[in-house]
Amino acid sequence: MTSHLTETALNVFRPKENESVTDWAQKHIYIPKEVSPYAGYFKAGFNKYLNEPLNQFGNKRTDRLTICFASQTGKTTLMHIGLLYVITKTPKPVLYLMPSDQSARQISKERIQPMMRASSEVSKILPDNPDNFSILSYNLKTCNVHLGGAGSASKLASFPCAVVCFDECDKASVKNQNEAGAIQLASNRIKAYGSSKLFVLASTPTVDDGAETIYHHLKQSTYKVFKVPCLNCREMHEIGFAKGEEKFFVRWEKKFHDGELDVNGTADSAVLVCPSCGYSVKDIAQKNKMVADADSAWDVTNPLADEAHQGYHLNSLYSTYISIKESARLFLEAKGTNQLQDFRNSFQALPWKHDADDELDIIKLKELETEYPRGEIPEDSIVVLTCDVQKYEFYWLVTAFDKMNTCHIVDNGRADNFDDLKDIFARYRCDYAGVDSQYNTSYVISNVKRLGRKWFAIRGVQTMQGQLNIVQVNAIDGRSEQGASAVGTVTRFDINNLHFKRILSKMRSQKLSGLGIYQNADALLYRHLLSEVEVELRDRNGRSQFEFKQVDRENHWFDCLNYALAIGYFLRKTKMSGKHRRPPTKKKPISEEHQPEEM
Repeated sequence: MTSHLTETALNVFRPKENESVTDWAQKHIYIPKEVSPYAGYFKAGFNKYLNEPLNQFGNKRTDRLTICFASQTGKTTLMHIGLLYVITKTPKPVLYLMPSDQSARQISKERIQPMMRASSEVSKILPDNPDNFSILSYNLKTCNVHLGGAGSASKLASFPCAVVCFDECDKASVKNQNEAGAIQLASNRIKAYGSSKLFVLASTPTVDDGAETIYHHLKQSTYKVFKVPCLNCREMHEIGFAKGEEKFFVRWEKKFHDGELDVNGTADSAVLVCPSCGYSVKDIAQKNKMVADADSAWDVTNPLADEAHQGYHLNSLYSTYISIKESARLFLEAKGTNQLQDFRNSFQALPWKHDADDELDIIKLKELETEYPRGEIPEDSIVVLTCDVQKYEFYWLVTAFDKMNTCHIVDNGRADNFDDLKDIFARYRCDYAGVDSQYNTSYVISNVKRLGRKWFAIRGVQTMQGQLNIVQVNAIDGRSEQGASAVGTVTRFDINNLHFKRILSKMRSQKLSGLGIYQNADALLYRHLLSEVEVELRDRNGRSQFEFKQVDRENHWFDCLNYALAIGYFLRKTKMSGKHRRPPTKKKPISEEHQPEEM
């Protein structure tokens, strides 16, 4: 009796076993055949690079985890095993997010729940009542788990929890004028919890477009890369793809057949080359041997980051299933079909960056042409005239914002003076006009004052707080004046150029809806609309800066459309667009009377 009580007491006060997440997973996590073709218990040595990120789910010193992995690298399996560890070993409320409710239902039904039932240790915490174990809500014996989509801001704000797992966060699209982004809203769910909180982001990247992307958060983390040894010289390097960096790179010899590139023949010659000694690896087994080597390990690239924020980056070449030949073939096919963005995102796990040397897609832009002929204004629209002022002429653009807030390009052309602009304003019964006042400021502002209160001066600003600022300026010298009703003043719109040009570039690539172009627009208009692209630059401290670079010598109608979007944004915010009701206008466009010469 005494010995039994002693043993019981020892079991109560004995320190808990210091078991890593991977050790626990190898004992208890079974991956069924409906989840993976490689069914069986989890093996830590199969994809060695998964071990350290997975162990972060049990690291109390880590409260943020960013996993930026390419496709077919085990990212989803890592997330699910981490989730099962949390609810079994350290139970606490969990919110598991996907880009949509549909994707959350699918991942729950087809992957997470089968893994829970197949793993004996996890199945012990399943509720006795099957009604408490639905597709999107697990009321477990230890804690509650909610799954859902990030497509609604209200959903993200309704459930406080200790752990948030946000899978494929770059594909979520919660951001509007009145709400923060999906990632920011999700991170607010763990504020009430102290040292037990954990915020996990996992995704393949898309475009590095500010704080609402996986790559932005990766750059704020420790940003670890997985280095492997060369089989010949044993030097440690990251596996990359392109040559020119201190990484293993893929090299091939181009093969041609009947004058055309032989993709399969070229890919068959691909080898992985060591940047230190030039040793080449061709066989997938050799590549996998490098990844599984005892010396291979994660290496920190951002030593200034907070240790509580761990980040990991991995491309598809590390995958056990991807051969060197396959990687070369995927690249050559992507290049041949103009799908390099998908290769960069899905294979290299890098964000897409617009390069000034890339060919812009006029064919895709022509898809924005609507059923409206040139000069016709949609019903119930507010019409805006915008002008870009040059030394000898004005470039003007007439746009109409319909009741769905779609911006329609109605007409465009060139004028000689302000009287011509006044005639265009009257002909299209424009509601407002905005004229660029960067060049020849006093001349522009004095004429804007003469034409009336419906005419604005516009100035694009490269760096400014907010999206636009409205000021009253002196009609003589263009300087700011106090008071909106100051005598002799003109209204000037100062607009954030980077912000509105980004919106314009997303509209022309159809990543954002809301832009329409009149039927059979000429090539000159398209040249202007494609004349600027966003590029990434680095300052002397190595920090990234983004700006728009002009890739065509004429960009004036691009600027006019940029100004129109800014004015349209202001009108929507102030609800002024609802005050205008007009029948559709069908008039012969002025531009047919004054065709601009080819520049």
